[in-house]
Amino acid sequence: MIGDKYIFKPEDTKKAEQILNYISNKLINKKRLIIAIGGESGTSKSEVAILLRGLLKNNLNKSSLILHADDYYKVHFNYRNEVRKNSNIVGKDEYNWTKINDILISFKCGTDKLYTQEIDIFIGDTIYHIIPTDNIDIIIFEGLYACYTANCDLKVYMEGTIAETYSFRKERAKENPDSEFRKWVVEKESACVRQSKKYANLIIPFKI
Repeated sequence: MIGDKYIFKPEDTKKAEQILNYISNKLINKKRLIIAIGGESGTSKSEVAILLRGLLKNNLNKSSLILHADDYYKVHFNYRNEVRKNSNIVGKDEYNWTKINDILISFKCGTDKLYTQEIDIFIGDTIYHIIPTDNIDIIIFEGLYACYTANCDLKVYMEGTIAETYSFRKERAKENPDSEFRKWVVEKESACVRQSKKYANLIIPFKI
């Protein structure tokens, strides 16, 4: 999530190594790979993506770019909860899939530039980037609903439970996880995330 601090755990390296092994064994000869890492909140998706990036470079000499799905919500984070309350919509439909797919398809088709975006909580607005692709071999797209992504070579599902999500939110001092509204959001998110598991090529358990 935007603004989160990263908390690396010993098992995160093992999870990243599992993904690396899959790529090494099944995708090593493919060009311009797209790896999606999805799963429950609190399953170390962001940390695993960062660790995987290092492993790809050190072991396979592959350079990668991480895209965070949280940067591609349709609604600004300051207004998202208000919109959720009014629309009753929580889940994958909150992502701007048009922008996400434009980036991924452009990369696959060999574009020399990517037009990406990043939410900066300190200025409270979106920063836009133009990124040359000459030195990018792999895009790692991570986020709750990443396994719904159509244009990727590997979908990784990080298993977890609602209990672990609540523990994660308390550990990071996020919005009050015990409020009725937050419980409603977490349950809706979790139900949508779990439905994406069937699309995964690789499933990584929470305990490893």
